Amino acid sequence: MDQEKLQGGEYGRGIAAVAKGLSAEPTYLLVFGLVLVVSLGLVAVSNWRVSAMAAVLGLLLASPAMILVERRRRTSIEAESPEQQRNLERLRDDEVAAREIFETIASNESDTWFVYSSMVADAFFHEYHEGRRLRYPLPQEDSRVTALPDAEGIAKVHTLLTVAGKEDNRLHIRTASRFLRGQDVWENDLILIGSHNANAATKVALGPKFNSPYCFNETVTAIEEKSSNQRWPQREEEFESHDYGLIVKLKIKRDLGPDKVYLILAGIGAIGTRSACYYLHAHIGELRERYATRPFGIVLRVDREIGNSSTIVQQAKAITEFEYTRD
Repeated sequence: MDQEKLQGGEYGRGIAAVAKGLSAEPTYLLVFGLVLVVSLGLVAVSNWRVSAMAAVLGLLLASPAMILVERRRRTSIEAESPEQQRNLERLRDDEVAAREIFETIASNESDTWFVYSSMVADAFFHEYHEGRRLRYPLPQEDSRVTALPDAEGIAKVHTLLTVAGKEDNRLHIRTASRFLRGQDVWENDLILIGSHNANAATKVALGPKFNSPYCFNETVTAIEEKSSNQRWPQREEEFESHDYGLIVKLKIKRDLGPDKVYLILAGIGAIGTRSACYYLHAHIGELRERYATRPFGIVLRVDREIGNSSTIVQQAKAITEFEYTRD
């Protein structure tokens, strides 16, 4: 084999062919193939001892790089378009933010109770047959219904839980009536949806037992800040055109056992509940930047006709952790 072929002819094309053929395989095969081609070239111009030494030295020097590249290849996702790349980056950011905001709610080392808003429907009517009543018996739990706006908001919260990695077998969905019949239910991480018009557990969570700075008034016509007596809306007639939502994250520090997190998303009406859930979903990154793992409270105002895009923050602030001693 002459020098011309080695430098720019068949030998150069041989290296290119090996690289092309092995490029789709794991990185270590590509490096091995290149070292083999180089070794064969050295045999042609030198001797087998020099070739063997070069091959061993090449593999030793390349090993750390091979391991690093292969690990990165296995743990990375190659985007097919710039749009997909942006979506993947947003998903990554949302995962980090959701894990920090949810804390132990998102952990798969413990259970989380997700308590839906619901009310008992005394009768069901067929919408398309002149209000004909549907005639079949239903147990009480099967007769509970969740308002459609609440259900839309609940879906947004489930999306965040999925992004945060919460496994289904660690998430227990309950109605308030079933939840409150359980034993030691307040010893768990909680998500509560809806005011106590549709979720009796919310009244307990926002009451004096856990020192929440926010609550609904007795008639559930306003959200109140206990320390200042401020309320939203200030006049009940405002509720005709606007609804009000509340997001409260309580961190319950316990004398025994790990701390627990309660997340309450509720509105005076169903539109307010939906706006609270949507706001959490849309602003999870901003909430992480502002509060990190601290508990917080946010009061929202939403135009009934326009919907979620009209949501305006009325008040937002960090709140203190609560030292809870079990009764």
